Amino acid sequence: TFNTDLDIKRTINYIAEQQVIVLKFVDKTSHITRTKTLHGSTNKHSGYYATDTIDQFLNHGYDLLKDDTNGQELIYDDQTGQNQVYTIELKHKIKRLTPDDSYNDIKNRDEHDNLIHIVKRDIIFRTPSLLPNIDPISQSAEFTRDAILDLVTGHVEYGDWSDSTTLEEVIPDKIKGYKPTPEKVPEIKVSYNSKNQTIHVGYTAEPKKIKVIYY
Repeated sequence: TFNTDLDIKRTINYIAEQQVIVLKFVDKTSHITRTKTLHGSTNKHSGYYATDTIDQFLNHGYDLLKDDTNGQELIYDDQTGQNQVYTIELKHKIKRLTPDDSYNDIKNRDEHDNLIHIVKRDIIFRTPSLLPNIDPISQSAEFTRDAILDLVTGHVEYGDWSDSTTLEEVIPDKIKGYKPTPEKVPEIKVSYNSKNQTIHVGYTAEPKKIKVIYY
């Protein structure tokens, strides 16, 4: 026979289930999403702060738009089979570059040179020997433009060059008894894609008449 008055004791153990946390780091500029997945037990602390990863992005030229974690440590929930998803949105910082920026504000000197372009016209005077030299004249027109620098990729997007301008007419100095060729250097309209010019002005002796008187 069995003694039915005996107590039966059983121990039931509860084992924490595995949970999953998924973090999505969304680049709103390039539309690229990077993910980070964490695994842990129900209601346990993950020891992970998204701010550590966010700071790495900020140090590489990003701006933070949204952080679902609010800077808090992530804790695994008890919703088995349903991932915890947190979204962090970022965008590329951009900087407007102007010709007035110093080289230190721009990643390399070539970019600065691409914001300024100078078109020159040099006028050189060739005088006959024994006559005083005439100093050359150098004319120039400066063209500028702005640009947008992506601080993440380093890509530079340039704006339009400034408008065309005019180099003034030049009348060569007169030398008695000599004629300049050409007699004038005309004004000229130039734009950022005009080529540099060198104009040579020469002087030739003018013919003279000698009056002969017979007695």
